Amino acid sequence: MLQEEFKPTEWLPVLKAAVTGARSEDNDDATTALQVLTKIADSAEEDIVPHIPTIILAIKGEVYKRIPDIPEPWPQVG
Repeated sequence: MLQEEFKPTEWLPVLKAAVTGARSEDNDDATTALQVLTKIADSAEEDIVPHIPTIILAIKGEVYKRIPDIPEPWPQVG
């Protein structure tokens, strides 16, 4: 889909769809959507640069929600 001859002319709708998928309650769907975002970033590079701040803000909360809590504090090094 993201080969040179099939790249979309407008990236924002594609990025928004992937971000929406990343917000899925289903971990498999969210993981797939984040993998799609990675593929888009790899293939589109400079085409998506203007959208990166928006993407990061949109998925930051989702990523933080999925990081498991650490039950005990890490031992102090010293």
